[in-house]
Amino acid sequence: MHFPTDTSYTTAGLVNGNTVTNVIETSAGAVSTANVGTYAIDVSAAVGPGLPNYNINYVDGTLNVTPATATIVVTPYSVTYNGLAHSATGTATGVGGVNLGSDLTISSTHTNAGTYTDSWSFNAGSNYKTASGTMTDTIAQANASVIVTPYDVTYNNQAHTATGTATGVGGVNLPASDLNLTGTTHTTAGTYSDTWTFSDPNYVSQTGTVTDTIQKANATIAVTLYDVTYTGTAHSATGTATGVGGVNLASDLTIISTHTNAGTYTDSWSFNAGNNYNTASGTMTDIINKANAHIIVSPYNVLFDGCAHIATGIAIGVNGQALSGLNLGGTVHLGGYNTTIFYDRWTFTDTTGNYNSTSGVVVDVIRGNQALYRAMYHPFCPKSVFYGRLFMW
Repeated sequence: MHFPTDTSYTTAGLVNGNTVTNVIETSAGAVSTANVGTYAIDVSAAVGPGLPNYNINYVDGTLNVTPATATIVVTPYSVTYNGLAHSATGTATGVGGVNLGSDLTISSTHTNAGTYTDSWSFNAGSNYKTASGTMTDTIAQANASVIVTPYDVTYNNQAHTATGTATGVGGVNLPASDLNLTGTTHTTAGTYSDTWTFSDPNYVSQTGTVTDTIQKANATIAVTLYDVTYTGTAHSATGTATGVGGVNLASDLTIISTHTNAGTYTDSWSFNAGNNYNTASGTMTDIINKANAHIIVSPYNVLFDGCAHIATGIAIGVNGQALSGLNLGGTVHLGGYNTTIFYDRWTFTDTTGNYNSTSGVVVDVIRGNQALYRAMYHPFCPKSVFYGRLFMW
């Protein structure tokens, strides 16, 4: 039999100061070791002064053993994301310091960053009160290493985007989708202050800026100057401007080089195709050479008639027009007694600046006329008769 350690009893019917000083209580349950339940307590062998004067009637008692309360300690966690699973820890201590940890269930295992409301429960059977509760577990976001590389390129009619990497805990390469670089995409030449963003559930969000540059391209400029002979029509230099991928940019090329008259000209060209190409300019030498006029000089072969004679001629330009500047004064002769052959020079001096000056020789002949010559110079012949026929006397 087991004896309760907590004995208590009451008496009734005693007189004259008689008391019960002790009784024997026996039970199947002991207060310190009995499992939860209800146990009968048998009472017997009461002793005390004057008890032999009484008929003792014993009334058995009842021992009630109720569940104990275990001491539960649950420790939540507050850590930084490291790619590993984390769980809260806890202890459960029973009567007499007994370890009841195996009866404690904690639901708190997490890997990803976040704030979690987790639960625990305790059930050690009938001898302990069941218990449960909640706690807040935290996995803070880690800091990723984000490197964004800007670009500095020359315009090529293609879209350009900055490149970047995001490295997480333990050197792991984070998904490309975590790094948003769409704000750095450009095609047109320029200098851009661009924004990038980084977002991942397990890492602290980041944002930053980079300076991206698309330099203006150089177009290929080819200007063909001219070196021609005067034709009476206008001449202009020609040129081409070719951009990236062979695109024709000739409409952006301005050439100032139109001339009609003979001369040597220092002309200019300029190129401006807007934002994507560098402006350019230059000079070139265009030449319109003097033309040769068509000179026709007709000599004369005449009989002396007392009059001065002159060769005839014409200077014709490139379009058939008559030109001034033909000098036939060197072909003027009177002739005389004998036949005379003259090797006469004529000159052409251009007055327009468009023709080469030139000269030549013609052979003029005045055949002799002795009879007329004698008559003209006869002593009795009045010279005034010939004035109207002579260029000189």
